Amino acid sequence: PTRAQGDTPGFILSFSFVDVHCRLDGLDPSPSRTHLIAVAASERDDRAPTRAQGTAIKLISISISMRTAARVQHVVAPGVVRPLRQTPVARVAQVSRISADAHAGRAQLRTSKHKTHFSAQRRGVIMAVQAPFESKKSSHQAGPRVCTATFRLGNKVAFAPLSIKIKDAEGNEESQEIDVSDWITGTWDRSATGEAEGTILTGQLNLDNVKRPGAAYIKYNGPEPKNEEEAVKQTARVFVNDITLSVHGEEDVVIQARSWVNKYHSDIYGHRVFFKDEAHLPKDTPSGLMHDRKLELAIIQGVDENGEKIAKNPRKPADRIEDYDVYNDLGSADEPRPVLGGKGRFKYPRRLKTNRGLNADQTEKPIKNSAYALPKWIPADDDFNTAKEGAFDATKSFVILPVIVAQLQRAQKRLALPKALGGWVGALIAIVYRVVSFITGTVKGAASGVIGGSWSSFAEVNAIYNDTEGEAVIANNAKIGTGATTPKAAPITDEDREQTYKAVSALPWPEQALILGVCKISWKDWLAPQKVIPEAKYRILEMAVNNNLEWPEPLVMSGRHAGEVHQVSDGTAVHRHDAWSTDEEFGRQYKAGSNPLVLAALRSFPPELAGDAKAKAAIHNYLETHTIEGLISDVNKGKTPRIFMVDYMEPLAKAALEVNGKQKDRCLYAGRCIMYQRDDKKLVPVAIELRYREEKPDGTRIDRHNTYTPADKNIWSLAKAAFNSIDSGVHQLVSHWLRTHACVEPYIIATDRNLSQMHPISKLLQPHLMYTYRINRDARTILVAAGKIVEMVFTPGTYAMQLSADVYAGWRFDEQSFAADVVKRGLGKAGHKRGSVEIIAEDHPWAEDGKLIWDALHTYIADYVKIYYKHDHDVTDDNEIQSWWTEIKTKGHADIEVGWPELKTIEDLIDILATIAWTASAHHAAVNFGQADYSSMPLNRSALFRKPLPEEGTEDYEKLTVKKLGIFEEEFLKYTTNQLSATIVIAVMEILSSHSANEHYLIDSDQQYISGHRAQEVHRNFLNHLQKAEDTINGRNTSGKSAARTPSMGGLPYQLLLPRGIGSLGEPLDTENNPGNERVIGKPGRGIPFSISI
Repeated sequence: PTRAQGDTPGFILSFSFVDVHCRLDGLDPSPSRTHLIAVAASERDDRAPTRAQGTAIKLISISISMRTAARVQHVVAPGVVRPLRQTPVARVAQVSRISADAHAGRAQLRTSKHKTHFSAQRRGVIMAVQAPFESKKSSHQAGPRVCTATFRLGNKVAFAPLSIKIKDAEGNEESQEIDVSDWITGTWDRSATGEAEGTILTGQLNLDNVKRPGAAYIKYNGPEPKNEEEAVKQTARVFVNDITLSVHGEEDVVIQARSWVNKYHSDIYGHRVFFKDEAHLPKDTPSGLMHDRKLELAIIQGVDENGEKIAKNPRKPADRIEDYDVYNDLGSADEPRPVLGGKGRFKYPRRLKTNRGLNADQTEKPIKNSAYALPKWIPADDDFNTAKEGAFDATKSFVILPVIVAQLQRAQKRLALPKALGGWVGALIAIVYRVVSFITGTVKGAASGVIGGSWSSFAEVNAIYNDTEGEAVIANNAKIGTGATTPKAAPITDEDREQTYKAVSALPWPEQALILGVCKISWKDWLAPQKVIPEAKYRILEMAVNNNLEWPEPLVMSGRHAGEVHQVSDGTAVHRHDAWSTDEEFGRQYKAGSNPLVLAALRSFPPELAGDAKAKAAIHNYLETHTIEGLISDVNKGKTPRIFMVDYMEPLAKAALEVNGKQKDRCLYAGRCIMYQRDDKKLVPVAIELRYREEKPDGTRIDRHNTYTPADKNIWSLAKAAFNSIDSGVHQLVSHWLRTHACVEPYIIATDRNLSQMHPISKLLQPHLMYTYRINRDARTILVAAGKIVEMVFTPGTYAMQLSADVYAGWRFDEQSFAADVVKRGLGKAGHKRGSVEIIAEDHPWAEDGKLIWDALHTYIADYVKIYYKHDHDVTDDNEIQSWWTEIKTKGHADIEVGWPELKTIEDLIDILATIAWTASAHHAAVNFGQADYSSMPLNRSALFRKPLPEEGTEDYEKLTVKKLGIFEEEFLKYTTNQLSATIVIAVMEILSSHSANEHYLIDSDQQYISGHRAQEVHRNFLNHLQKAEDTINGRNTSGKSAARTPSMGGLPYQLLLPRGIGSLGEPLDTENNPGNERVIGKPGRGIPFSISI
């Protein structure tokens, strides 16, 4: 029942072919053990069928697709028949009449004696027979060895200039090379991954003497790029997703490619090779593929068959060469930064080499200034796909506006331009400042002409958030685990668009240019008579011109509104919207906030505090019936820890000398915080030690220690803010950037350079390594580079990356696994089984939930590895895996000499792989996706601390101890972040905490890299293990037994280690809480992606 081009409705006929023998172009596709899918629709025909004569139907087209029962594939999507073009695409027997014999209960197909060509279809109506069946053995004599090849291309193309030939797995035989450019037969649906539809190519190949297809050679035969713009945009390429070879009587051969095939690579190497979707250790490689296996790795290593280096020039977009380099690209001529890694002062992991050449000071040469300048190079296969790129661009626009303010201010000062200048700089500052002032919800700065001033009250800070979404979240504790998101905006009407367009057009043209640039709207599109602006860009455009941007309320505020009170230990009534200020919330966040990786059981009392009798006595007042000595003794005996410490004394003490007195409006403390877990299981701080160090221009030093306790009242609140500010910087630079992003990048380089596509460990690791090159490249460009966001808004400023290098000097690989980490920090003790751990800390959500994920990952990896490695000597004899581990140690992390386990046994390999998988997935999820909920609230965690705490007896000290709340709040806010810095931090936290539409979570059933029945069974067991973990975590969050997780007890549900994201791929969606039945894009606050992709 279709209507196309005004035709009357057509008819669908479905037949269960039980005993049918077809012959298509010499192919003998007996339907034994196959599924057949037929598509048919009638032409316009005014003749009414007569039932007595049977039903005569003239067909427009018919499509028959055969797959084995193990691989059922619908190659035509449901919809309306629409001819794509009249180009001949396949020879099939024309069906001239279908006659139904009702009495016999069977259908007969009569074919004409001639053959004809049929037009391709973009979409058709599917009728499918889903049950396998058997047929009588065919008596037909087999003809030439022919297979049907089906390409699935990741992008939609009208012309695919590709050719293919097949390589035999056991010998040197190759099929004849076939041009497939006219094979286009339709499209395939990729919406499940957030992508547009791709293209299907289907045709026949004569395999000649190829008995066992083992690989495909693919070549791009299209034209050269016409100009520099086309070369940069990489138009001469096609993304090949996979190729299926269907040979009569044999199992389908699936060749996974998932790679761009381009003109540049084809010209140099002749072709790309992609292997059959099988996993083989090097010793088990089919003989016919051994040479190709080695050659592919040589190409990525950048050497020829003789081991000589090739391609010494800067990397081109289509290059695939991967190598190691130091961090020598963070600075610029105006703002130099030291090289991190190598022979200099600072140890550091290595990054991907871009090969642009070196300046005299060994820093990398900058990107050439060109209209078509490329960003820093990464391999094309590691770039974002279109869906992820679109989501990242949309959220990234929020952060660009306030960043431009600071950059333009610096340019104005450098050029000594007056503020009232009516030209470019003045206009740009004016528009951006206008947006920023509304973002921060205050006009105070506008009146004074000062950008980035202080707030005057906590209420002024709270006013910048949209608090409509939080009430519903906390109102029902059971709903929190479902992942609340910002309500969808109302649909955009034509009237809305017209008003916004008029408002933008009325602005001075420099302001228009800035807004359009931020929204990535070209002048060509803007000036077009009929503007077609995508919704995501329009929303940002609307907010920029109307100044109506409100930030989503962070979870730390949600449901904690004025008028409700929260009773704390001393009986003080605190307004719920200020719950962040309580000691209980301060402690809880070190167990279940954005940085749960630093809290450690206290094994010995710090010498500085031990000598402070006053502080020690004050601490004892908050330990209930316990003593410091008794609590420390219990820790050392392996009992449940009740006393903890977060120690930032070293290397922050060294970093403080590089910040204090040298960078304006910045105060970097070194410090420690002692915390005690009360009998009610709530963790509270009992002492904070802050050390201020400053070196004067004459060489003299200030070195001041101060210890604060809850008895210090209001100054205690500021001491907590100072310590949280330290933690904010360490979290971003160490727990997040260094320990995940920077340390994982060498694993990716080593994997690509040393493990073949067909190596089982490569297949296991690939999901954990996706997109990290791209996000690290972006970080080195807009986040951690000289003068960029991290230096602008975090206290360490220009010393930020050096601080992470100071910490890296003590980094050890053998301390990075979950099990090793919790044992080192005294939160758990080693289990009886290797790699296992027992959690002994009480009510610690990160540790409790982390153990569930770690156990699932470790078990999965152990079961998977043991499929391929039967004996320990299989590990030592595997030259690829040994080279991989050697490169990680000696090239990727070349500056670290200790902490490297040996790789001699199967258990060694399991532990190493589990550590890498944990770091890229659960570790990163725990420290990344909670940032918007905690770090985007400047009162809770101020990224910037601007001046030292006042000394007792000073006027500033007295202002902080007055009882009048308004005076205290205004004074308090002079120490923490200013408006501009806070705005940038909020925007960055929103970006970093966002999930894209096609996020690939650990629990997603669609695992494309794992091949082989046993490996797939192991993966299914892994999914079951994760589902049990998810059920357990949800139960903990809603049981009401955990003070850290229960809102009525002052806690919040811990969701960051829930395996499932909202609308995980291949999983049913929560239609009750997500009525649109869509994958959630944005900040759901839950889900563990496989890789570091944001």
